[in-house]
Amino acid sequence: MLNAVAMPAIGRLGDRVGNRWALTLCLAMACCGFAMVVTAGHTVMLLVGIGCLGVGISYGGAVQSLFMSRFGRVDRVSGFGTVRTVYMLLGSLGGVVTGTLADAFSWGVSYGLVAVLLGVTAVAAGVWATRAT
Repeated sequence: MLNAVAMPAIGRLGDRVGNRWALTLCLAMACCGFAMVVTAGHTVMLLVGIGCLGVGISYGGAVQSLFMSRFGRVDRVSGFGTVRTVYMLLGSLGGVVTGTLADAFSWGVSYGLVAVLLGVTAVAAGVWATRAT
């Protein structure tokens, strides 16, 4: 539900501040969300973490707009379809890796690694956004 509201809002934010900054915000929010969910000591922190995750996974508006701007008018249909297929396929492997790590270690370790990777990616996206402006 939160994703359905946040995705158009992220798209509008991307229109105002740039899609790279909107993507950076989403990555940072997802990172914070996973970290809060893993370390939540009380219900309020858990709910805030879930809210951050809901906004964080709403990156689609910014990412899809970035891809569409890279393709010419003729290539938008096939090019975007190919890119979306590839990133959805790679993204679907995340559940397998996360589950395997959870079986080997624990859910906390598994989602903690997801938070760390999102944090590194958010910093990289922020550097990318800064250099683009």
